[in-house]
Amino acid sequence: MKKTRSDKGLTYEERYGEERAEEIKAKMSKAHKKPNNGQFKKGQVPWIKGKHHTEETIERGNKHRTEWYNDPKNKRKIRKQRKYQSKGLKNFYESLKKDEKYEEYMEEKNRKSSKSMMGRKFTDEHKKAISEAHFSKKHSGKKIYKQIKKNLKKQYDSGKIQIWNQGLTKEIDERLKNSIASQPHSDEWNKKVGIALKTSKKRKEYYKSDKFKEGCIKGAIQGRKNSQITPNGLEKKIIDLIKKYNLPYKYVGDGQFWVASRNPDFLNINGKKQVVNANGIYWHFKRHLTQNPALTRKDIETKESEHYQKYGFDCIILWEDELEDENIILDKLGMRS
Repeated sequence: MKKTRSDKGLTYEERYGEERAEEIKAKMSKAHKKPNNGQFKKGQVPWIKGKHHTEETIERGNKHRTEWYNDPKNKRKIRKQRKYQSKGLKNFYESLKKDEKYEEYMEEKNRKSSKSMMGRKFTDEHKKAISEAHFSKKHSGKKIYKQIKKNLKKQYDSGKIQIWNQGLTKEIDERLKNSIASQPHSDEWNKKVGIALKTSKKRKEYYKSDKFKEGCIKGAIQGRKNSQITPNGLEKKIIDLIKKYNLPYKYVGDGQFWVASRNPDFLNINGKKQVVNANGIYWHFKRHLTQNPALTRKDIETKESEHYQKYGFDCIILWEDELEDENIILDKLGMRS
C-alpha cells in the first residue's frame, strides 16, 4: 500500500512555522547561487518533472500570494522588486538600441504578438470579464493628477520642498532682474501680441460657427468611409437575427448612412424613418458612471434618441445583455404582435 504524506500540499510556513521556513528558504537560496558541485548529473531526470499542483494547492498558493502583496510590511520589498525588474528591462532595451537592433526586435515582437492573436475569439464570459475589469479600474488620469498635486502641497507646507523664487523680487535678485519677463517690451513685440490675441478671438468664434461644425462632420464622414469599418460582435449578432427572421433592417454602421453628424448602426428599409443602435454596456453606460453615478440607461437612450428625433427618425437602442434573449429584441423592433 502506497504511503501518503499528511503535510502534502502545505507551504513551508504552514509546515515548519515562519522562523524555520525563513531559514530553509535562505539555505535554498544560498545553495542555488553556488555552482553545480556534482549533485546533478548529465541525463538525470529532476524528481519534480511531470508532477503538477492540485487545484487545492494552486488556490492556497494564490491566497498566500495575495495576502503577501496586500501586507503593508512587504510594500518596500515589492517596490524594490519592481524597481529591479524595471531597471533590467530598461537596460535590455538600451543594449538593443546600442547595437542598433531595437527596431528589428520590436518589429519581430509585434509580428509574433499579432500572429498569436489572429483568429482568436473571446467567449461572452471573457468579454464580460474584460469589460468589468476596465470599469473597476480605480485610477483615472484626473485622480492621479489630483493625488500628485495634493502630495506636492503637503511637501510645500511641511517645508520639504521650497519654491526657489519665493519672497524674492527683481530689486534684490539678479536672476529675476535679468529674466525676460522683467525686461520692457518693444512696440513691435506689443503689436505682435495684440495681433495674436485678436487672431485667437477670431479663431474661437470660428470654432463656434456652423461652417466649422459642417467641416468636422464632413471630415468624420470621409474618415469613417476610408477606414473600412466592419461590424463588431454585437452588430454581428443583430445581423444574424435579421437574417434568421428576415427583418426589414440593413447594416449601415460603416458610414453608408448619416443623420447629420451621427452614423447609426442599422436602418429600416421598409419605408419607416427608423434607426437602430447597438450599445455595449461598458462603453455606452458604465464608463459614464464615474462622472455621474445617478445616470441610468433610460437617460442615455433619451439623449441618444433626441438627436435622431430632430430629423424625424425614431431610434431604437438594443443593449448588449438584451441580445441574450431574442424575444426582447423582436419586441423592441416591433416584430411580435
